[in-house]
Amino acid sequence: MKRIGAAIAAMMAAGCSVVGDRSGVDEPDFEVAARIGDAVEIRRYGPRVFVETRRMLGESSREGSAFRSLFRYIDGGNAAEAEIAMTAPVETRGEKIAMTAPVETRASGDDYVMRFFLPTRFTLETAPAPTEDGLILGQTPERVEAVIRFTGSRDAAAQQTHEALLRDALAGSGWRPIGLARAYLYDPPFTLPMFRRNEIAMPVAPAE
Repeated sequence: MKRIGAAIAAMMAAGCSVVGDRSGVDEPDFEVAARIGDAVEIRRYGPRVFVETRRMLGESSREGSAFRSLFRYIDGGNAAEAEIAMTAPVETRGEKIAMTAPVETRASGDDYVMRFFLPTRFTLETAPAPTEDGLILGQTPERVEAVIRFTGSRDAAAQQTHEALLRDALAGSGWRPIGLARAYLYDPPFTLPMFRRNEIAMPVAPAE
């Protein structure tokens, strides 16, 4: 009976997610330090614990497969078999594999990285260990980010367009980029595009 009830609750939640209802979903606290026009916020975030997975950029359906892998972790697929509340946003980014020393030979290429942030009650010490290969726990430091929000498609072209808009807004604003852009996705892949909340964020510092 408990499993049936959980399944019904999951289906109801999925139905709400289709139209972008994020009721009861934990979101990280942040302070708005400044605004650039009407579109860009400068946000200050505290440290956040995350679980992360990587896919090759050329891999088909990488967003869906990464999302499912991370969802299994919060749905009890962890060392404690604990169910963990869903949070938003999900973070994604594409990045080059960094060169290290000593050199380890491996197939070169690009990574697609997706992160789920864990509820704020978790630390690296208390978060359940992943049991699935390819999942790792980590923690972001406190950071200041410029963020632009948009809806609709969040494919590579849409993300690049909004990253360009963000960079244009930062030019001459008193803030300068200091790191790679990343996408914050507040809705699962099956949410209708018109109801999605998407953001492009970029670490920034005061311009010298």
